[in-house]
Amino acid sequence: MDREKDILTKIRGLKGVPQLVAAWTVQIGGKDDRTDTRHPIPASSSIRVHRWLLMQPVGIPLSEFQSIHELLSIFIDVLDSTFQ
Repeated sequence: MDREKDILTKIRGLKGVPQLVAAWTVQIGGKDDRTDTRHPIPASSSIRVHRWLLMQPVGIPLSEFQSIHELLSIFIDVLDSTFQ
């Protein structure tokens, strides 16, 4: 089950939301990269699978913003466009 992929597939085309291009499970040595293969985990813990999501468009790197105000103004614009 891949909830993140499923959600992104359902909201495909929603304005202001990056689009899912591809999703895959990371493999090491031909086997899925999972939490239980790297470290012993308690039986009560859930096993997680390492997944990669390729999305577009690629935005501006966070390091390119000149101030926190500039970064927050982008988030506000996205929220405004989503809920209008």
